[in-house]
Amino acid sequence: VADNSTPLAISITDGGYGASAGGDPGQQPPQSRAEENKYTTAFTAGDACGLYMVHGGTVVYENIKLTAATGTDGNTIIWQPETPIAGGLADEQYFLYYPYQSDMDGKINASATGADDFFAPLISGWQPKADQSTYAAYTASDLMISKGTTAGETDGMVSVSFSMAHQMAWAVVEMPKKIYHFINDTGGPIPDYIEAEEADFTESGIKPFEVSPGTFRSIVNPGNSVNMNIFGLYDGGKEFSVTPSGIAAGKYKVYDIDRRGAIEYKYRLQAGDFYCSKEIDGKTIGYVVPQQAVNDLHKNRCIGIV
Repeated sequence: VADNSTPLAISITDGGYGASAGGDPGQQPPQSRAEENKYTTAFTAGDACGLYMVHGGTVVYENIKLTAATGTDGNTIIWQPETPIAGGLADEQYFLYYPYQSDMDGKINASATGADDFFAPLISGWQPKADQSTYAAYTASDLMISKGTTAGETDGMVSVSFSMAHQMAWAVVEMPKKIYHFINDTGGPIPDYIEAEEADFTESGIKPFEVSPGTFRSIVNPGNSVNMNIFGLYDGGKEFSVTPSGIAAGKYKVYDIDRRGAIEYKYRLQAGDFYCSKEIDGKTIGYVVPQQAVNDLHKNRCIGIV
């Protein structure tokens, strides 16, 4: 790196998934921007990307690991390199991919000027995990790439931003469910309660990740997803099968089991409702269960009754 280079400040955002075009009856595109925002991947502390910087046709930084850490405000994410990096000179190009791979031999095209071509070998050989039932395995399958853009120098650092583009596709399985929207004026919103049909993917070739009650996502390769099958049991042994196909890179398609969709209620919190808690990813989450939806599982998790 030249002596007159400047430290880099890296910012990374997810461009999200868009609804898949086509006439598949299982596809249900989002109806609002708020719904569309759910089709993104949120970076969290511990996530890692790989950075390349090319200057004058030469790779200056090769597969530099950038790790996400929580900012001092407790909310923002900052990206920290293992070793100091600097740039900001003319003719520099920045390329980034996620998730980080320690072995990137033969997986880039250093002479390319666009992210798609630069990471073409990585993309062509990418294979999502068959078992994505854990958050770690799910996110490890979600290949994203970007070419950086610079926004000048601020506070002695060159700002480089990346808007990541998904190279895989999402198959979204929606189980039949009831959603209770609480309408009490409590000074703050009460999270919805979702009562969904349980799904058993034990015998499935692809095991998706449950992102919320009754909503499962599986990352599939758009080039060979036709050979993949998501098989499940629900409602006392009923079978369902989903074969993701026709989903382009960066797109998603929703498969609505039984075509029933979600039944939604507006519900006012009242005496006798249960307040329960459970742990998700090491965090204790509280939730309200209406009287009419209480079962033994919720009784075991109950920490209070309205």
